[in-house]
Amino acid sequence: MKRIDTWLAAHAPPRFLPIYREPASLEQITQAEREIGVQFHPDLHALLSFTNGATSSSPSLAGAFGLMTLDEMVSAYKFLLEEFPGGKNLENPNHAPIDADVGVRPVWWWPKWIPFMENGGGDYLCVDMDPTAGGNLGQIVIYYHDEAFRRRDAQSIGEMFARIADGLETGTYTFNLNHRMIAKR
Repeated sequence: MKRIDTWLAAHAPPRFLPIYREPASLEQITQAEREIGVQFHPDLHALLSFTNGATSSSPSLAGAFGLMTLDEMVSAYKFLLEEFPGGKNLENPNHAPIDADVGVRPVWWWPKWIPFMENGGGDYLCVDMDPTAGGNLGQIVIYYHDEAFRRRDAQSIGEMFARIADGLETGTYTFNLNHRMIAKR
């Protein structure tokens, strides 16, 4: 995150700064873990200890996905848990089966997926605390609310942000002013 922060401080227009909120306290993180009943991965702890989400003026950091606050994470988690108990879409039980990358559960949503980034349209990047065989504890799963495929985006939060930082530093990624996001050129 610090590499992305450094790049944005040098290249993002001032109206998009500051990017990050104050860090979450250990007490706030522990309370969120208690509320949802899932212990966070150390990478998520580290991210929240750096920032408790993005500011309202902040650009999206991963395509259209922006960082969520702890309160937003807990709210989204509870909503998804209610909508898809046991990973099933109860409103449409005959919907096409879910397909998934190796290591990712083929379900609508899973109670051990912790949303930490969102695009404002009901889609989330989630930290996977219960991967299947071939997966990584802490891998990043992309949850699209209207797609029947669950994809692994990265092995970890650290890997995902390193990829974005590398892309910014090499020019593969850029800050898109029109869409207020970091995206591939």
